[in-house]
Amino acid sequence: MHLDSALKDCMEEMRIGKEESEQKLHDVVFANIQHWEKLNLELEVRVNILEEQLLHANAENDALSRSLQDCSGLLIKLSEDRAQVQSQIEVLKTKFQAASEKELSSIKYELNVVSKQVEIRTELKRKI
Repeated sequence: MHLDSALKDCMEEMRIGKEESEQKLHDVVFANIQHWEKLNLELEVRVNILEEQLLHANAENDALSRSLQDCSGLLIKLSEDRAQVQSQIEVLKTKFQAASEKELSSIKYELNVVSKQVEIRTELKRKI
């Protein structure tokens, strides 16, 4: 009888130990599940934030790309206009130089004529 009682006590302690171990295991598993669910939720929130930031960055990138294309087109147009204006300036310089040379020749001729007239008048005055 004494052995039966000791066996029962031992079996009871084993059952209690097993239940406590199972409860501890259950508590640890439950705590880990809660922890992983919390981490998963935090990661989902972070992924959503990053996806939204990515959408915003893509939209900003598209806007900057369009702006860059517009600026590039404007620079090409300005470069073409500049080349055209420089060409026109060269034509005007050539015309100005030609006109200046023509005027200078004309003025030299007139100066020569006036100089001759003055010489003739001076000669006439001396003779008189």
